[in-house]
Amino acid sequence: MKPLISGKNLLVCAGVLSLAACSGGGSSGGSSGVQPVDTTPVITEPEAPEYPASSRLVVKVVDSSDALLPVSGAQVVISGVAVSGGSQAGLTDANGEIPLELDQSVFEDANQDGYPDESQDVVISVSGTGILTTSKTGTVDIYGESRASVKVVKLDSATAAPKGVVVETRETDLSTAETEPDALGRPVVKIETASTTSPKTVVEVPAQIKLVSDSGEEIDVSKMKVELVSFDADSEEASALLPGGHAPSIKNPGVLAEAEGKTVEEAVEVVMESIGFVALEIGDGVNSASSVATDQPIKVSIPVSSSKTNPRTGELYKAGDEILVWSMSKGENAWNFEGKKTIVADLDGGLRVDVETTHLSYFNLADVKFVSQCDSSLKVVDEDGNPFAIRGQFTLINETFILHDDYDGDGLLTMKNFPREPLDLTFTPVQGSPVGLVASKTVVELAEGGLLGGEEEAPQIKQMDPCASSGGRIVLKSLVKPIPTVIITNYS
Repeated sequence: MKPLISGKNLLVCAGVLSLAACSGGGSSGGSSGVQPVDTTPVITEPEAPEYPASSRLVVKVVDSSDALLPVSGAQVVISGVAVSGGSQAGLTDANGEIPLELDQSVFEDANQDGYPDESQDVVISVSGTGILTTSKTGTVDIYGESRASVKVVKLDSATAAPKGVVVETRETDLSTAETEPDALGRPVVKIETASTTSPKTVVEVPAQIKLVSDSGEEIDVSKMKVELVSFDADSEEASALLPGGHAPSIKNPGVLAEAEGKTVEEAVEVVMESIGFVALEIGDGVNSASSVATDQPIKVSIPVSSSKTNPRTGELYKAGDEILVWSMSKGENAWNFEGKKTIVADLDGGLRVDVETTHLSYFNLADVKFVSQCDSSLKVVDEDGNPFAIRGQFTLINETFILHDDYDGDGLLTMKNFPREPLDLTFTPVQGSPVGLVASKTVVELAEGGLLGGEEEAPQIKQMDPCASSGGRIVLKSLVKPIPTVIITNYS
């Protein structure tokens, strides 16, 4: 921080004054009577900002169109260092929102700019009747009220699923259900997605299976309800629902490092490109199964994208190629590396990967790119330096990923675990509020070919270096023209 010089210590010497006034000297005949001036700089500390009495995180549950989703009995659980008590849970209100208290004492503001010096991560898990249990990481980077949205998939068959998402729900009495032999001749109940536009996802449940919940309760298989959700990796809408995003947390980086010939440090920082993922939930209306307690596992056949390029060969994926397999249990937000599987051809000409599992969760087929990452934070302000008040959505995109980040007018854009690669950034305001970028006041680092645009249209920054831009600012302005006021005076 630069010292602030108090005005009382500045002395201007005009030509008509004796030099003694500036030098402190005088004539040889004696003192001039002018005392030396103390020129020691006076450091004035900035005033501490006024902090709110408490902080909280408001979680909103939304559907695929970002509309608030009132969910019957939807429970939201948040956990992390910044959460009061380490973990909190509650039910959403009629609008699909719930406020949860944060531990403001963990925030520090050494530079006293009114923002925490370091953002805090929290894990948010949403579950409830009629929705797919979903987890994500949220970021708390301001004092007061932070907001986070969790996009969930509705399992109601009467409701249109997001583009690229197929939902299949089956209720059955496993003891009387029709079975067919699996590849080893064992009786299984087959459940598959009713898709006519893409390869089907197929689940084989052993007829003699025993399922248990997290608490050890046995699932009543005579009332078994299976919820199978398949996500098309070629669909941007479906890919946006991938838990953990495209730069996820890895639960067992040591295992991944050994398999890929990397260090553990390298295996922590990855970018993931999925070629197919599914979610599987089984319950009995009371308890939800988390694991299989019998020897025979559940088999899940996951369709493979027909348009994704294998980064190891430079060609489209084909039968015989290997792919990394991942799983994520309910309530978690880190992927567990399960090993490698070989892609096989379907009878209908499609591609699939067969995964055998003894636990229920998300299953993901994805290769990874090992990329150094960083955390970055930029101020989002108006031309006067105040937090830009118009809400909207930032879109960050490059060849590896697409990320949408809601902006709630808090004056900050925080990017966590971001690849050290240039990206394009755009800002889309809420409907009816056109916004422009003030390029002359925006401070970011651009890579080769980068530019700032959108002075009188949608703001956009091309080829921004997210890591080198940390601490910079994006300056936006409203393009709404004020309505002129006409004053009419009646002189009659």
